[in-house]
Parts: sequence; C-alpha cells; structure tokens
Amino acid sequence: MKKNLFLNLLSLGLSLFVFTNMTAQKCDAALRSAELSPYGTRSCNGKTGNYLQRTVCNETSTTFDPSTHSISLPRGREAACFTIVGYSGKPDWKIIDEATGAVVFDPVMPTTAPRLGTLKLTAPTKDKVYKIVLNRTTSIKSSWITLGFVDYQP
Repeated sequence: MKKNLFLNLLSLGLSLFVFTNMTAQKCDAALRSAELSPYGTRSCNGKTGNYLQRTVCNETSTTFDPSTHSISLPRGREAACFTIVGYSGKPDWKIIDEATGAVVFDPVMPTTAPRLGTLKLTAPTKDKVYKIVLNRTTSIKSSWITLGFVDYQP
C-alpha cells in the first residue's frame, strides 16, 4: 500500500514538473540563436536533411520580434515534414511567403488546403524566405508555438 502511494505521488510530481516546463517557453535571444542551427538530421520524403525548429511567441522583446521567425531556403532546397513540437495558450499563426505576402499555410484553411504534415516549401530557382507569423492581437498573451521541419536537397 505504501509503495503504491509513493509511486502515485512520484508520478504526480513528475507530471507537474513536465507540465510546468512544457507551458513555460521563453522566447529570448538564446532560443532564437539555438534555432538557427540544425538539431541534427532526419529523413523526410526519402531524403536526409537538417532538422530545424522555429518558435514564435506572443511576447515583447527589445532586440527582435518574437512573433515572427524565418524559414530561409537556399536555391534548390525544400522544407517539409512539418510538425508541431509544442505550444501553449491559443496561438493564432500562419506561414507566409515573404516576397509576395501570400499565405501558404494557415491552420484554419479549408480541408482542401494542405495539412501541416503534407506541406512542402520550395526554393526551385532562387533563394526564398517564408515567415511563421503569430498574430499578437488574436493570440492569448504568452501563447507560443514551436514547429519542427526538415530542410533537404530534393
């Protein structure tokens, strides 16, 4: 009986620790800098590429805008196999083509639009930049979302 009580209390303590850490994302210069380098390699669409993450937050900063983050693709590269790594609150976000301002992904797009897991961003003939943008007005304060994806040579 005492062993079960101990295990239940340990489980509750670990759950609270994980929950607290999952909901507290700090969008600071250290995170932004860390996200500029790959977190290793992964396979995507039969190719091996760089696994990257990008976080956008509904916070303020004096050194950068944490509500936007870029996905820069050199000519001839693709980004795909997108996943939501984590989020907190109710972030209202989308991915846009920086050059045209066109929305390439919005979680509330109609069902005929590509789902996040099937989204593929390309730079076939020249360098291209896409932006993940969090709407500060419609997102709950302190909301954040982290996307993971693979950048590879097709």
